[in-house]
Amino acid sequence: KSDGSEYLRCSGQLDDAVSIEVHKRGGGEVETWMSSGDSSDDSRAEVDQVDRLIAWEYYAPLTNPRFAWMFAGEWSNCSKDCQGTQFRHLQCVRLQDGQIMPKRCVHLPRVAKSRRHRACNTHCRYSWSFISSLGHCSATCGAGVRETAVQCVRISDAYALVVSDVHCAAEQDKPAPQNHPCNPRPCTVKIWRTGRYQKVRRKNTG
Repeated sequence: KSDGSEYLRCSGQLDDAVSIEVHKRGGGEVETWMSSGDSSDDSRAEVDQVDRLIAWEYYAPLTNPRFAWMFAGEWSNCSKDCQGTQFRHLQCVRLQDGQIMPKRCVHLPRVAKSRRHRACNTHCRYSWSFISSLGHCSATCGAGVRETAVQCVRISDAYALVVSDVHCAAEQDKPAPQNHPCNPRPCTVKIWRTGRYQKVRRKNTG
């Protein structure tokens, strides 16, 4: 292995006991060895020492394994960042340990649906919103008209944030802007009028 350790791998079933000997060579010609197993020549101290150096890993056969179709495995990624859906597929599962064994259920009947879904990212949603503060009244008096702007808003439990229209357009068409009356006060009418003639005195400068 990359960490410098050595390993033995046996394929298939082992019917006999296994004994492993570990030899350590020093700087001189003296060689010592330790073994692990059922060798009668080993002392208990040597066996204890080598048991700390050797790790065992093996698989025990299952008795009468049973299999069934179940919705198992990891859920898929959420389809949307708000109000999405994720799926989990029907899998062949070994009931003793939950392992997925794709080829062991071919003889078993399957349920009608091949996958199960659930809602995800339900903490937020996208919605069109009318924002009237962005519009300007068409007149300063005499019942003008203000056009409200339509923007896409991401709404969550904590805040509402204006985002790109792309998010809302995927859910529903963008509504048309709405017109609202504004500045309904009447305008003051100003006109020119002529007054009476006045006599003008002419000064004689000669």
